[in-house]
Amino acid sequence: FKDIFNRHTWQNLVSTVEETPDPIPTTIKGTIPSWINGSFLRNGPGKFEFGEDRYTHWFDGMAMMHRFHICEGGLDPVCGCQLSHGPPTL
Repeated sequence: FKDIFNRHTWQNLVSTVEETPDPIPTTIKGTIPSWINGSFLRNGPGKFEFGEDRYTHWFDGMAMMHRFHICEGGLDPVCGCQLSHGPPTL
């Protein structure tokens, strides 16, 4: 924990993540039961810059929705993982 206060170790946690509307190929470690089917939605911070203003606290980020589409024990290769700012489009 020597670098816990080093800005470079936590700076990426409060940096804007680009929206990726196209699926991202994802590798799964372990297994997902084949009976689990559907979308897993996760909300978290994703945008920290607004015009010339920049915010550096975890709670200040604008929401980013993560969508993982699970089908028959794996991530659907067509849907994969999608990241987007603002409300989800289902």
